[in-house]
Amino acid sequence: MPDGLEDANLNGRVDPGETDPRNPDTDGDGYWDGADHTPYAPFESPGIDYLMPAQGPAEGNVAVNVVGRNFSPDSVFYFADVPALSQTVLSPTLAQVRTPPLTEHQKKRVALRVLARQGVFEAVLPEAFEVSEATGVYVHVQVDPPSLREQMTYSGLVRIRFEAPESAVVQRIFLLMVLDDSSTEWEDPVLSTAGVVSGMRLQSNVLANRLLVTLSGRWKHSAVGDLVRVPYRVTAANAQALTPHIQWEEAGAIAPWGGAYRVEVTGINKVPPADIQH
Repeated sequence: MPDGLEDANLNGRVDPGETDPRNPDTDGDGYWDGADHTPYAPFESPGIDYLMPAQGPAEGNVAVNVVGRNFSPDSVFYFADVPALSQTVLSPTLAQVRTPPLTEHQKKRVALRVLARQGVFEAVLPEAFEVSEATGVYVHVQVDPPSLREQMTYSGLVRIRFEAPESAVVQRIFLLMVLDDSSTEWEDPVLSTAGVVSGMRLQSNVLANRLLVTLSGRWKHSAVGDLVRVPYRVTAANAQALTPHIQWEEAGAIAPWGGAYRVEVTGINKVPPADIQH
């Protein structure tokens, strides 16, 4: 029978995926069983009814309840063909999953697919989950003007502060800054007291006029104020117009599971695309 089996599990009842021997049109769509254009799924095939919640940010790790039928313990769930971060089948009708990073699908609805019974059976719920814009993480940069350190040498400070909502779990954040003045040089960045409290580790890399500042570790939201301070040195004959022109080229914030947050940088401008060196 192409659209189901009569009492496939021999329990004396008509179960999902089985046709009713007492009814020639089991699903009531006007077509007799066996000639149905949209037949019942095979016995034990999974089905997805709805998700709770059905919306979440693109960085992922949203706990979602999947309600349906015939979920097997080995069921595997996919959001837009990306495997869920985790999945736990609580019963044949309920599974709990965590959404994967879906950066490429921001502001779109994606399908949820489940493979069950060692991948033999499949079910798809189109446009099941709405992917919203990634959660925002904010990088504030303040460039202090330089003061005279010694003859023809001036020193200044760049202060870097980060902000994010409590929901953001940031494990790594980076900022690539660029100097466009050959008379100015970067010096080694240091963690402020707030930076130490944040629990992050500081790494920096200088390449010509570029400085890459990276913080890694689990960021504590209790840390407030400037986290990183970057000294700079200017060599000039006088103090006029010495504040360096600093821009940012790249910035990112990454979660422990690999999801990317949306980063906004304030205080300095971004390098125009035509000026970026690859």
